[in-house]
Amino acid sequence: VGLNVDAAAALVESAGRYLLRNPPTRTRMENMLQVMMRLKGVRHLDPRQAALVEAAYYAATAPKGGFNAAKRKKRPPLHEYIRHLLLVQLSPTTLADVLRKLLRLPWEECEQYVLKCMLKVVRVRASNLPLIIQLGYALAQYYNSLGIAM
Repeated sequence: VGLNVDAAAALVESAGRYLLRNPPTRTRMENMLQVMMRLKGVRHLDPRQAALVEAAYYAATAPKGGFNAAKRKKRPPLHEYIRHLLLVQLSPTTLADVLRKLLRLPWEECEQYVLKCMLKVVRVRASNLPLIIQLGYALAQYYNSLGIAM
């Protein structure tokens, strides 16, 4: 019984998710999981084997995104582009390019969001903090309202 439990748990943990989602093997895998959980409750397995069976069961039946998968916030394309410029593209070599791209944006629509992204410096790498400050200073020369708000 001991080695069989270990082997079955290893099989379910490694291939169970695939077998459960594959239509030809779905019913057989569901039955196997039910039997494993029933036997875990009926037979007196040692704690290590009980933990193996539970881990295998939850690995196979976990939701697609995972247990704690964060829901991605749906943002307008303009906001996604601003976030991409500030959080991904900004580097010492691309500072001028990012400034030029931000200046081309429709400022009435995106000023508040640019300000919001720049002020949330927690999301920025510590090495990019001086770049955000330089970018804010350069934008403030073109848009006084941004300089006042910062």
